[in-house]
Amino acid sequence: MKQIPKRLTYANVMSSLAVFLVLGGATAFAAGHLGKNTVGTKQLKKNAVVSSKVKNGSLNAADFASGQLPAGPQGPKGDTGPKGDTGPKGEKGDKGAPGTPATSLWAVISSTGTVLSGSGVTGALQPFGTGTYEVDFEQDVSECAYEATSEFPGGLIYAEPREFTPNGVWVETETAGGTNANKPFSLAVFC
Repeated sequence: MKQIPKRLTYANVMSSLAVFLVLGGATAFAAGHLGKNTVGTKQLKKNAVVSSKVKNGSLNAADFASGQLPAGPQGPKGDTGPKGDTGPKGEKGDKGAPGTPATSLWAVISSTGTVLSGSGVTGALQPFGTGTYEVDFEQDVSECAYEATSEFPGGLIYAEPREFTPNGVWVETETAGGTNANKPFSLAVFC
C-alpha cells in the first residue's frame, strides 16, 4: 500500500481543491437553478408536507376538505332570488285507492207526475196540486244533495227534502213569473 507523502505539494493541494469545488459547485449550481414550478406532487414524498412546514395563514378555505374548518356564525338572511324556470314534468303518481261508490239516483218526471225513466225511483205524485211533486226513492235521501233541471224554457224549479218522508224529494215547478205550473223536469240525487 502506498503511503501518503509526508510533504504536501502544490499539485496535491490544487488537485484536491479542484475536486472539492467541482463537486460542491455542481450541487450548489443544481439547487440554485431549479426552474419555477418544477417541483410538484410527483416529486414530493408521501407526508413530506406537514403542518409545521406550512406557514400559518397561507392557505385558503378552499384548500380544506368539507367539514375540516369550524363553521362561523350564521349570517343575515339574504334577499329573495329571482323565480327559477319551470321544472320538467314529474312522473305519473301511483293510482289512488278506490273511493266509495256513488249512489246514482235519478228520475225524469212528466208534467202530470208520471215517472218516465229513472234509477232507484219508486214513484211520483202531486200531493198539493199544480206544480208540486213528491218524488220517492227506494232509500233514505234526506241527507243527500239534489239537482232539479227544468224541461221547459224560462221556468223555475226548486228541490228540497220532503218533510216526514226520508225517501222523498219535494219539487216545485213555476213559470218565469213565479206562478206554479205543471211542467216536466229531471231530478238527480247525490248521496
